[in-house]
Amino acid sequence: MAVGKVEILKRWPPILSLALIIILGFIIYSNSLSGEFVWDDKVLIRDNMYIRSFRHLGNVFTAGIGQGAGIEANSYRPLQMVSYMLGYAFWRLDVRGYHLLNILLHICVAVSIYWLIFILYRDKLLSFFTSILFVAHPIHTGAVTYISGGADPLAAVFMIICLIFYIRQSRLGGLINYSAAIICFILALSARENSLILPVLLLLYHYAFRKKVNTKLFLSLVTIAAAYILLRITVLKNMLPHIDASGHFLQRIPGVFVAITNYLRLLVIPANLHMEYGNRVFSVTDLKVITGVFLVVFFLTVAIRQRRNSLVFFPIMWFFITLVPVSNLYPLNAYMAEHWLYLPSVGFFLIAARVIKGARNKSLIVIISVAIVAFYSFMTIKQNNYWNDPVTLYQRTLKYAPASGRVYNNLGIAWRESKEYNKAIVAFSKAIKCNPQDAYTYNNLGLVYSDMGEKKRALSFYRKAVDIDSSYAQGFYNLGNIYTSEGAYQKAIDAYRKAIEINPYAAKVYCNLGTVYTYIGRNNEAADMLEKAIRINPYDADAYYNLGSVYAYKNEDSQAIKAYKKAIKNNPNYAEAYNNLAVVYLRQKNFKRAIQNYGKAKELGITNSILEESLKIY
Repeated sequence: MAVGKVEILKRWPPILSLALIIILGFIIYSNSLSGEFVWDDKVLIRDNMYIRSFRHLGNVFTAGIGQGAGIEANSYRPLQMVSYMLGYAFWRLDVRGYHLLNILLHICVAVSIYWLIFILYRDKLLSFFTSILFVAHPIHTGAVTYISGGADPLAAVFMIICLIFYIRQSRLGGLINYSAAIICFILALSARENSLILPVLLLLYHYAFRKKVNTKLFLSLVTIAAAYILLRITVLKNMLPHIDASGHFLQRIPGVFVAITNYLRLLVIPANLHMEYGNRVFSVTDLKVITGVFLVVFFLTVAIRQRRNSLVFFPIMWFFITLVPVSNLYPLNAYMAEHWLYLPSVGFFLIAARVIKGARNKSLIVIISVAIVAFYSFMTIKQNNYWNDPVTLYQRTLKYAPASGRVYNNLGIAWRESKEYNKAIVAFSKAIKCNPQDAYTYNNLGLVYSDMGEKKRALSFYRKAVDIDSSYAQGFYNLGNIYTSEGAYQKAIDAYRKAIEINPYAAKVYCNLGTVYTYIGRNNEAADMLEKAIRINPYDADAYYNLGSVYAYKNEDSQAIKAYKKAIKNNPNYAEAYNNLAVVYLRQKNFKRAIQNYGKAKELGITNSILEESLKIY
């Protein structure tokens, strides 16, 4: 009877296995759809002007991922930003759309893993177990539930598909397989930098499975990798990572072994998952360092001794090879991160699938696999709940990283957005204690005091921010806002100009600068600034509204009407735009439309006694 169950599984058509993988993926991540923007999501999506219009496609391919939000970010991932562009075109800032995209990517990776394992081993059960473990494991919440982590599945899907087409081209030939491998590798490199490791994985495939190197295609892929490296160190050299890592190269090496110890523990027992491990230096006598060294030596020894057994050698070497780009040997922003396990974990799950499938008591195959997948699924659903609320996420993270200024900073932002200003001040103050030279935190503290109406205190923190970092555009922008509110228009202009000099693609700065120009009667310059803001962000209702006001002041009514309508199109509840549109229509003696628009403005809470009196007789 037990053997019969296994035979039934073996006779299952792949479509049923894939259907189970897809359904499970949607079920366990469905509760992530209600999650908010957290961590870098605000920089990469919510506040990023580049994703608002395909006019910025050129900027996306020539700038770091954070530049559209005025943040220096050395990661060059244009495909990730294009995916956000497409997302914004369809669902604007509805967070559910971006979560859904990550879920779909994760499921696509799991399906491509099934395809790859089947091509390599011709074993449907092995493919199924590997993929189902991969799709369910909670270690991947940092790459799936966290929207900005989507670069990992985006790169992984194209890397794996590239490998599949490489194998197909090696076995079957064909221009389609050749072209598909080339295109997928280019897309993988455009998604994440660690895709450069793919040529090494191809060599691993050839060695593990005793296959002759596909010289032409392999050299083509190596050439692409070389061209990418050359591009990064020449044309895009300003985006080369220059992270201030803790310790020099030799001091970072012990952390590699600590990370491996932690990674293997998390893959087996995924407890205490969190986002902040920090950039720490470890002593060579640390127990986790010693354990990590033992584990590396043990597994590499097993792999070498079993090098003719592709089901042992290939997954072990896959795990260690794909960890190399994220091992912090080249300085990164942490000694480890859970989402860096996204691609390496495939090797671990392949070994786990082999162990499950090879159980002597065949009835255990179904029981063990169901139990493990159920446990992983429960843990993933639970982990998603932490991600759904920013305050909960950051407070929980602080339990594991109590000295992280970055987490306190994020907690402060969450409290500020909830209008819990006193709590935000406490969080930002703790962030400053952790890192007294962080301009970003001083700026955030200034924002809190500005929200509370304490302009002088806000001004002092903004000044502190730009004193620490003279290239901090957001600090100058906020200085400009304070000066504007105080009527110090020339100081405001100077601050906004400085912000634009640092970041010429900050739409809000142009918008506010245009507003200041209207206050001092420089309407032509105001119109110019506002039109620049609109070119950068064609969905900025405020920019259209202010531009409409400039045109109305200049008695250019048709242009004013057009601008006000654009403002309303982008924000259907823009009461002030309806009111001003009514004023312009009244001036044109278009009384019907004037009445309609004023009625809408009044419905939205704006009353204008003079305008209402003028419209009464009509």
